[in-house]
Amino acid sequence: MSSDSRPGRVVYLNGDWVPERDAAISIFDSSLVWGDAVFETTRTFLHEPFRLDAHLERLDASLGASGV
Repeated sequence: MSSDSRPGRVVYLNGDWVPERDAAISIFDSSLVWGDAVFETTRTFLHEPFRLDAHLERLDASLGASGV
């Protein structure tokens, strides 16, 4: 057992923050089986997202169109 008492990294999975060691994706997940994915980027200026509302609208539209 490790003597390191720091909490490990956490990841956001299916609507919850979970310890990295507990995160798992099913081998039947469509992103693995069929390569389903949505990719969206946004720009930041001075550490602030630029037009975040527009970015989130694009992301939502892409997710809806792809059924992800």
